[in-house]
Amino acid sequence: MPHYPHNVDGSVINFDLQKYYEVVTVEEPIRIGHDKFYIGEGETARRELRVIKVSDDVIQVQEEVHGIIALVGASSSVNIKKEELKKLIQVAKEEFGWVDIC
Repeated sequence: MPHYPHNVDGSVINFDLQKYYEVVTVEEPIRIGHDKFYIGEGETARRELRVIKVSDDVIQVQEEVHGIIALVGASSSVNIKKEELKKLIQVAKEEFGWVDIC
């Protein structure tokens, strides 16, 4: 049985079920780059760059790094190599239908 959003008193919040499942249902990210790099004292970190379509005109680039202590901050940045940018443009065109970009 699916879990629906509810109020504190237990009553179900009135919402559009179709829209709820559209938001919850997310496609798998497409990997556009990966590498390993040395971070010191014999430790290496693994990095993966992925892209996912959020809506018809929005994509999200995700960078996941393993092997180092994460710093908490208010902002986030993604380093994209030239080859990864080329792959990102290719994925946006072929997978997401963004044919008007070059």
